[in-house]
Formats: sequence, C-alpha cells, structure tokens
Amino acid sequence: MKWTYLIGQKMKVALAFGIVFILVFATLAIDKRHINTLQESFSSVYADRLLVEGYIYKLSGLFHSKKIIFNFQNIAAADISENNKEMNDSIRHLLVDYEKTKFTRDETMYFNQLKEDFQKLVKLEDDFLQSDSNSIDVHNAIQMQHIKLSESLNQLSDIQMKEGKNLMDNTKKIVAASKITYRLEIAILLIIGLIIQGLIFASRSMVPKFKQKSHLN
Repeated sequence: MKWTYLIGQKMKVALAFGIVFILVFATLAIDKRHINTLQESFSSVYADRLLVEGYIYKLSGLFHSKKIIFNFQNIAAADISENNKEMNDSIRHLLVDYEKTKFTRDETMYFNQLKEDFQKLVKLEDDFLQSDSNSIDVHNAIQMQHIKLSESLNQLSDIQMKEGKNLMDNTKKIVAASKITYRLEIAILLIIGLIIQGLIFASRSMVPKFKQKSHLN
C-alpha cells in the first residue's frame, strides 16, 4: 500500500535528519570547547607566563641594585638604608603581584623559597646597617643570600619557558583537532545534500504517470 510506503519513507528521512542533527550539535559543542580552551591558553600565556617573566626580570634588577649599593663602602649608611627601603618595598609589591598568578607545583616551591630568602636578606641587611663595624661576616652572608635568590629566580624563569612551550604545544593539538572537526562538518554537509537529493528523486518517483487515451488523439 502506498500510504505504508510513504510512512516508511518519512520515518527513514526523519531518522536520517535526526542523526545529522546530533552530528551537527556534537561538532558545534566540540568547536565551542576548542575555542574556550584556546582562549584559556592564550590568557594563561599572557597572565601567567609573560607577565611573570616581567616580574622576574624586575626582581632580578632590584636585587642586583641592592647588591651593588651594599658593595660601596663610601656611601653613608643612612643613604643606603633609604634606597634599600624603597627597593624592598618595590620587591614586596612585585611578589604580591606574582603570587596572584597561577602556579605549578614546582613554581610554588621555588616562589616560597624566594620569599623566604628575601626575608633572610632583609634581616641580614638590617643587621649590617645597624652594626657599627659593618661586620665582614654579615656582608659575606648578604652576598651568599643574593646567590640563593639568583638561583631561585633562574629556576622560576626556566619554569616560565617550559610552561609557555607546553601551552603552545597544547594550542597546536587543539588546532589539529579543529581541522578534523572541520572535515567532519564538511562530511555532514555532504550527507545532508545526499539526503535532499534522495528526497527529490523519491518525490519524483511517487508522482503518478497518466497514460494519454488513444481515442482523444
């Protein structure tokens, strides 16, 4: 019967379009996830890596300046103390800004070590400035503390390079996955085209063909 045939055809068409709809919805969800991941990666590269590298660079400069002023014996203690206080305040502000960024496990360890070594340095500097004789032992301890700080900063800088590379590698993987999704979307469009084409041919085949009566000629 024609009506059962038509219902069967409609069910097949509905099923085909349902599958296509699910595929389209799935590819859109994948694309959205890729875009969100890319946005997070680019934001992390800037906020957690480039900015941090800037903080490390500024911290290195400040520690170097502090090291220099404590090596000059002809500068008055009062002048050293004032300049040193300003630099210590700048270092504390940079550490606060640094601490707001996203840390890896290793980065947390080296950052905490950096803060601890900085506090030890400040105490040694105060002892040195308050000492009448400007003890050589304290001065040497200050220099050793600067070496530890430099090592921590180098480790933190290496982490920025490593994590930045990881983010870039992850971005490349997302782009590669997006290309696959794009090809899948093209395939879905082709499927839709074939379904529409099949519907057109099916509708033509169901059009009744009327024979012309010979007596009307």
